[in-house]
Amino acid sequence: MSVITSIKGIGPNSAKILTENGFASVKDIAGATVEQLQAVPGFGAVRAALTIKAAARLLGAEVAVPVTASKKKKEGKKTEKKKKKEKKQSSKKKKEKKKTDKVKPAKKQKKAKKGSGKKKKKK
Repeated sequence: MSVITSIKGIGPNSAKILTENGFASVKDIAGATVEQLQAVPGFGAVRAALTIKAAARLLGAEVAVPVTASKKKKEGKKTEKKKKKEKKQSSKKKKEKKKTDKVKPAKKQKKAKKGSGKKKKKK
């Protein structure tokens, strides 16, 4: 039986909570599913997946943690962020277009005076 505090990210408090919820060894945690660890207070999908991977590495095994619903939600958030960004860009384009539509006519240039530009003194 291995000490579960040797798992990366698991301190004494987390170890106590895990033990109280039936995960007393590194082997127990490495063999758990994300959903099982999510049932433990303080363990969301991401932390559960990372803890399972870390426990498996300690045992010398690589474990493939399946994509959970929360990861799918994150992917959905990314697309939402992209949509918001695109919306901002399109609204900026509309504002720019309105500005170009409202372009003021160019100011008339003052006519240059004939001559060298210096006033001659009258005597």
